[in-house]
Amino acid sequence: MFERLVRQLVCCGLLAAGACAQAAQAGDPLDRAEALVDAYYGDTALLTEAARLVGPSLDSAPSARGFTLAARIVVKGGHIVSKQFQPGTTQLYRRLIDRALALNPHYAPALALLSESERIAGNVDAACKAAKDGVAADPKFAWNHIELAECAIELNDVHSLMNEIGIVIDAGPAGAGNQRGAYIEALLMHARQSARPQFITLVRRIATQVDEARDPKDAWALGDIAQAFQGIPDYDDAIVYAQKALSVMDYGLGHCILAAAYYGKAAQLQWAHADNTDALAKARSANGSPECVRRRFEWSGAPDDIAKLAPLVRAMLAAGMR
Repeated sequence: MFERLVRQLVCCGLLAAGACAQAAQAGDPLDRAEALVDAYYGDTALLTEAARLVGPSLDSAPSARGFTLAARIVVKGGHIVSKQFQPGTTQLYRRLIDRALALNPHYAPALALLSESERIAGNVDAACKAAKDGVAADPKFAWNHIELAECAIELNDVHSLMNEIGIVIDAGPAGAGNQRGAYIEALLMHARQSARPQFITLVRRIATQVDEARDPKDAWALGDIAQAFQGIPDYDDAIVYAQKALSVMDYGLGHCILAAAYYGKAAQLQWAHADNTDALAKARSANGSPECVRRRFEWSGAPDDIAKLAPLVRAMLAAGMR
């Protein structure tokens, strides 16, 4: 899929002269492309169409906005999971960002992408500088505040994290889809930061806000909320949101999240010497990758309420593979 997107952009003037044969439809092609990219939640046809719309402008009327949209198309199309990308994605992503900033060094959306690119590469100081430059260029562009929140996480600065996500949450989800996406991301950051037993009521309230504000096609936000509940751990709520995520879209990580929630519930029941037969059967039928499930119980700094379940979950996974 990533290769097809790149070919589409090449056809349309990104890496070679000339424009696509299909050029003119009513309305601004970049406006239409941006709406498609904002609406992307796994439907690759949207990115393919967005690439067709963006490509001609990269050759005939290059702009910071056009190259920024091309960068977003490439990074979304080449993303696998977490910080894993198809070969060549991050390199082309950075080239497109550099082209955008060469045309307008103060273009806030491109600076947000530069921050993300530097963060993916592990350059935290450079990422933070780009995000700060982006906020200075346009304080209302939410994604640079999100990037500063990411920097705060890297620097373990809880005060700055809450300040930055608070700015985005207070602005609300109104406006373009990109603003709604930033609002959702800020809420998810708040949920992850609050994933403690004493804050379960707060996380439930945040979960409701996410569910109400998300695009109906956005399964990923529901899956992320399920993972926040797993961090408490509250496996019953995690199961509800994981199931809802999979009802929106059938995706591999969603199965892992649901399986982990059921394994966690089964382990809690076993720890309490209660019957876990039903939970264990549902865990195995969720078809989650055993390695993916295991990682949700074993990480540096896992709270005791989760770490104590890890040996039980390991044993259940091993038994299920026999």
